[in-house]
Amino acid sequence: MAINMVKLPTQKQDLVLRVAKGHFATSHSHINYYIDVTMQKTRLSEARAVALELVSSYTHTTIVDTILCLDGTEVIGACMASELTRDGYVNMNAHQTIYVVTPEHTTGSQLLFRENTSP
Repeated sequence: MAINMVKLPTQKQDLVLRVAKGHFATSHSHINYYIDVTMQKTRLSEARAVALELVSSYTHTTIVDTILCLDGTEVIGACMASELTRDGYVNMNAHQTIYVVTPEHTTGSQLLFRENTSP
């Protein structure tokens, strides 16, 4: 059975939500709507738009040292780091850089950070 995705516009011109109505079930949940965020995670223009939205909450209030990327959000994380390290932002750390890291997963679904990725 094909899933009919509908594009919903947002207030940002280069960002849309892709939504499917239906009944989606897993062993832990039942939902009526599925929001596909694949394009936001993999398409540079959309990842950049998402990053700009996320960064706006942190630009003048929070010093960001590390961005932790989960579930394939590395492109968004890199765009966030790029935006946060631009001239004019006051939230730079002592190294004048931002680390973008992705943890590994153990067989028990625990997150694992290797020592060589620590600052």
